[in-house]
Amino acid sequence: MKSIKPVFLLLFCFFIATGTGQDCKYPKKMRKHAQKHLEGEKIVNATKFEVTFKDFNKVGSTHFAKSDSGYYMGLTLVRDFSRKVGVMVDNPLIFKLKNDSLISLYPYKSISDRGNMGFTTPMGTKVLRAYYELSSAQLQLLTSIPIKDIKIYVTLKKKAKNGDNALEIFDFEIKKKKWQSNFMASAKCILQ
Repeated sequence: MKSIKPVFLLLFCFFIATGTGQDCKYPKKMRKHAQKHLEGEKIVNATKFEVTFKDFNKVGSTHFAKSDSGYYMGLTLVRDFSRKVGVMVDNPLIFKLKNDSLISLYPYKSISDRGNMGFTTPMGTKVLRAYYELSSAQLQLLTSIPIKDIKIYVTLKKKAKNGDNALEIFDFEIKKKKWQSNFMASAKCILQ
């Protein structure tokens, strides 16, 4: 009986270290959610939403989806002001990793404030929903190096004084290791 405990502990440590005990779940409702936003793609798997960052008046959650042709990261940003914004195909989302390297992702498609991007709740809270395309190399980096911070570029509905589209940047530091590890685990699950 005494010899079984060390063997069990050794096996348990092996499973934890190798990641084979990783809890990957692919809820059917998340596949449907991704399919609704990624028109023309056949979604194979999608992970559940995980909180990625929280600030005083903003919360961001991410999840990953895999289609027959590639990978996507879904972002839901809840913010407390109701300025109208859009996410255009040239508005990047930039991850700064712990080793100071940068990963730039671009939206699957442009979305305006009226479309499938979001809505205003009765308290004036805005919900932004966008999907960003990832290469397998980018996804591999996101599974191996923790994120330091995220910059999300959006286009304001109101034009700049010179007539150009006005940009706004939401900048978030990933403050909790739990959020970093949940993000990395979700990215690893979608690669399986």
